[in-house]
Amino acid sequence: MAKNKARERNRSTVPPSEILRRSAPPIRAIAERLRKIIRGAVTELSESGHPGWRCIAYRHPRAGYVCGIFPLEGAVRLYFEHGARLADPIGLLEGTGRQTRYMAFATVREVSEKAAMVSILLREAIALKA
Repeated sequence: MAKNKARERNRSTVPPSEILRRSAPPIRAIAERLRKIIRGAVTELSESGHPGWRCIAYRHPRAGYVCGIFPLEGAVRLYFEHGARLADPIGLLEGTGRQTRYMAFATVREVSEKAAMVSILLREAIALKA
């Protein structure tokens, strides 16, 4: 029974602002900048908040779940669902798992500096799955 409740909580969605509501102002600012970049890079993406995962998820009509913004205490992580398969010649992606990789951002300036790469990786992630 507990597993079913956990699954339901992970599937329920809320407005993205609800995910960011309890984050510190600097973390909210980073996440909001990432949201703007992601929505500008690929307009077909749908955005939803997932309280069970404490993330803002992005889905593409053909590729499905592509990435998610995870606001943490000292940084925001942008996880790519199939990040291990993405080309990353300059080593921006972190993580060692079999599937996901992420970019970590501690300031809004970092987001702005890496905005072009976020867009490129996002489009590549969609192409891999579409």
